[in-house]
Parts: sequence; C-alpha cells; structure tokens
Amino acid sequence: MQSTDTQKVEGLATVLSECARHRQVVVFTHDTRLGQAISHLGIEVTILNISRESDSVVTVEKRSDPVTQAFKEARDLFHDQRLPQSVADRVIPAMCRLALEVACMEIARRTLRDDHGLGLAEIEERISPLVRTKEHVALALLGDSSGRPQTVVESLYTGGWALINELNEGSHPGLPTVDDRKQLVARTERLAGAIRRGRGTVVSQGGAR
Repeated sequence: MQSTDTQKVEGLATVLSECARHRQVVVFTHDTRLGQAISHLGIEVTILNISRESDSVVTVEKRSDPVTQAFKEARDLFHDQRLPQSVADRVIPAMCRLALEVACMEIARRTLRDDHGLGLAEIEERISPLVRTKEHVALALLGDSSGRPQTVVESLYTGGWALINELNEGSHPGLPTVDDRKQLVARTERLAGAIRRGRGTVVSQGGAR
C-alpha cells in the first residue's frame, strides 16, 4: 500500500471485502488509511493491534473503536503513580483533547459520508487542515469548522465549553493527584459521549443519524 493514493486504498478495501464473502482474509499493514477506508465503507472486520515490546515480547490486542481506545490510553496513563506532575499536567489534557477530537471526527466523517455523499478522499481533504479542538467540535456539530459551537456544546453537556477551554494547552490548573487526573478524563469522556449521542438532535443540513 506504500505510495498508494486514498481512492486506491478504498478500492483495495472493497476488493478485500468481496474476497472475504467466501473465505477468511488476513491483512497485515502499517497504513492506518486501510482501517479508515474499511470504517468509511461500513465493512465489518476484526482489527488486532500487534506490537513488539522489550525483550522481543509480542502482544496482540483486539482493537476497540478509536474513541474507546483513546480514552483507555488516557486512563492507563493516569493510573501510573510514578508519572511526574509536570508530565501529567501536559500529557493527560493533551490525550483528553485527542480523544475528544477523535470522537468529533467520527461524527464528521459519518455526516460528510451519509448526508453529503462525499468519498473518503474528499472527507480527508475537509478534515486534514483542522488544527484546533474547537474546529473539530464545530465541524462535528455544525458541519462547518469555522462555526461557533459553544451554544450547542452547552445544550448537550453543561460546562462542556469550559472543559474544552480547560483542555487547551497551558490553561489547565494542574493535576497533582491520581483522582484529579481521573476526574479530567471522566469529564472529557462524558462530553465526548454527549456529543456522539446528541449529534442527531442538532439542526443542520441533512438528516439525523
């Protein structure tokens, strides 16, 4: 798949899906675009993450959906009692931001696919320029990354906009204890869940899903 454009990756996913109708297909890849194409096309698969750790120990884990996986990684980190506060104060909010952005991009990709009929390459062109968390939230809830989603966010989760501001780099007051870190991850997870559940109630172009 190296040097393959997005449309060809999507075509490959379609071919593999056809092959898998009557046989088991196993694919090894480092390219995350194949997983994105499979998700975009709604193909049912089992995805395993294979990693090699110290002393060449190989681990195999079934991958959950990207949002669940992102929050799992944040929870695994805050349980580490050895994590210095200086690291926690920067890394955990950054991981929470990433998890929230993943949730928003899941919604945005689905909306752009189903409501606007865009292909994977077109969707990635819309998403790839996004930098700020608020742009991700605006695209997910309003269909426009330049929009102002504060009112919608607050209607879905009271205090959600303040939490987004809190997650921004340099604005968090500090996470000195494991409980502080746990609460930040839990609040962000609730906000992401509210956005995922509430997208269908937001007035926008196209139907609710």
